[in-house]
Amino acid sequence: MKVDAGLWINHQRTLIVITFPDGVKTLELRSHLEPRESGPDAVAAGFDRPATMLRNPFYSEIIGAIRDAEAILIFGPGEAKHELRQHLERAGLGGKVIGVEVADLMTEGEITIKVREQFQSLKTQGRPSSSRKASFPTRPKATSPLPNHARQEQRS
Repeated sequence: MKVDAGLWINHQRTLIVITFPDGVKTLELRSHLEPRESGPDAVAAGFDRPATMLRNPFYSEIIGAIRDAEAILIFGPGEAKHELRQHLERAGLGGKVIGVEVADLMTEGEITIKVREQFQSLKTQGRPSSSRKASFPTRPKATSPLPNHARQEQRS
């Protein structure tokens, strides 16, 4: 069965939305880590271990949940989205990532709508799922409002 996965992520939690041809399923996973602390008190409390080492089980659990997806969209507010992408690449799943986007805190409903709309948009563009790549809008080249012959005359 063809499925796609979109997820909102930060270092404490992720909400995964898996889209099926006839619906969606959501899954929330928590890292059980407190927000990152810094400074001398954090070192004394044992927060000096590399943070990514502490989050590896969290990323592994996420990868297990989305491994069968044909396309993966990742979004969220901080660095967790980039760290997850690196984990996906090491797991041989980096080619399935269609985009990594910045997004603020969102409700479950907002996340579900974003994921459904993104994958629906890809389907209506007629792209086969195996060749999906991120499609980010590009800025059009700056053009002069003057016709070509007027621009040439203006330079003279």
